[in-house]
Amino acid sequence: MGSLAQKNSPAATPLTLRDPEGMLLRTEEGRLLCFAHARKTAVLEKALKDEPLLRRAHLVPTRALGDKEAKALIKKFAELLPWDEKEVGLVLEHEPVFFPSYPYEWCQPALVKAGVLTLDFAEESLKRGWGIRNATPYNVLFEGTQPVFVDWLTLESRSPTNPTWLAFTQFVRCFLIPVLMENKGGLPLQSCFTNHRDGLTPEEAYGLVPIWQRMTPSFFPLVTVPVLLNRRRKKRGDAFASYSTIDVPPKRAGFILQRLFSFLKDRLQRLNSAPIRWNKWGYYLLTGRPYEPATWEAKRQVLAGWLENLRPTAVLDIGCNEGQFSALAAQSGARVVAIDSNREMVRRTWQRAEASKLDVQPLLVDICRPSPASGWNNEENFSFLDRARGKFDLVAALSLTHHVCLSEGISYDRFFALVADFTTKYFVVEFVGPQDPAFQWAAKGRATEGWEQGAFAKALQPYFQIVEQSPIPQTDRTLYLLQKRKKK
Repeated sequence: MGSLAQKNSPAATPLTLRDPEGMLLRTEEGRLLCFAHARKTAVLEKALKDEPLLRRAHLVPTRALGDKEAKALIKKFAELLPWDEKEVGLVLEHEPVFFPSYPYEWCQPALVKAGVLTLDFAEESLKRGWGIRNATPYNVLFEGTQPVFVDWLTLESRSPTNPTWLAFTQFVRCFLIPVLMENKGGLPLQSCFTNHRDGLTPEEAYGLVPIWQRMTPSFFPLVTVPVLLNRRRKKRGDAFASYSTIDVPPKRAGFILQRLFSFLKDRLQRLNSAPIRWNKWGYYLLTGRPYEPATWEAKRQVLAGWLENLRPTAVLDIGCNEGQFSALAAQSGARVVAIDSNREMVRRTWQRAEASKLDVQPLLVDICRPSPASGWNNEENFSFLDRARGKFDLVAALSLTHHVCLSEGISYDRFFALVADFTTKYFVVEFVGPQDPAFQWAAKGRATEGWEQGAFAKALQPYFQIVEQSPIPQTDRTLYLLQKRKKK
């Protein structure tokens, strides 16, 4: 479900743009209210009472409001609804997800998990005589590494004799082909979903790979065959492809759909095997720098002690690398959003969090080029900065400032100002000095005057006060625990 920022109505913000079946609003109090069209009432009332469905499909916790409250809210927000007040059926209230994210910020295991959940929901719906009318990853959000299906309105009644799933091609575009292209075609998920909101068509994927690759076992059935069939159809003069409307006995229709869902799930999971693609930071980490094991252990103990004392509830780990600090923060009881610009590091953080069942959501976000607002009029999907602003009571930036400030040319002052927007209380940061090999590696011959520790400490003063600092043994590095200054 998209995110539309409505500037003309201070009372509520519409969060859906493309759904004809309902409208999701976020009120000034932070409530998420879904106004469903009356034609959805029957199926939604049954679904709300179906505990096995709610549990197996990981539907976002939701309740239907009573008639009196619903009518009052319908009247209050009538001008934001796309239909007359009489056409509104149920008014639902969803439990907010901690940190919304979008497919272009996910690693491959996240997209695969979202695809599997979509198929699980389709299977559970089929057992109850229902269908789901779309299959977009934007219907899924994450709590840590656990997917949550958020689009209740996709549920619909279906003809028991219809063996087709109209969302099939959308599923292929949004899940199978993007995973295939990242694995075999060299197109990262970030590039795919940034440029193609609804995934990649077979024709688009076909044009992005060399001729020899189109005939390989991976590409031929999923990409090449559909392209060739479409060309054949056009030669015959058929203007548009159409779905079959043939009816079959209900048991056969259910069997066909069940086999289709099982096939798609198996195919998606088989594709989830992206090779490691290291960038310059990955090769750097392979050298074993910047820490020897004993040095890292000293650093870990300091960080663990701070987390134990502070007990943050929401943590942003900027430049998470393989997720060591994110894991520490989650083990201390915090909900963690971990970001990095290296997709292999994000995937490793994901694997660590998933294996240990930690509340960590790893995202592919470059803090120097964060995800912008996007979609229609740049109002469907919120920017990363807007989502992160004031969301966390602790932000961490370890082994990062020399990359941001030296490699990217961002001043210490601007970096601290940005972090101050994210955190409400604390900031844990690591100063990397000019004598450190990592600093010299990042400098690559650039002038390094003005990057000393004194300048670092002076730049943080308008935004933070130093609570504690701890030099890391045998390095030119210092850990700082900072507290945000109150605005005057």
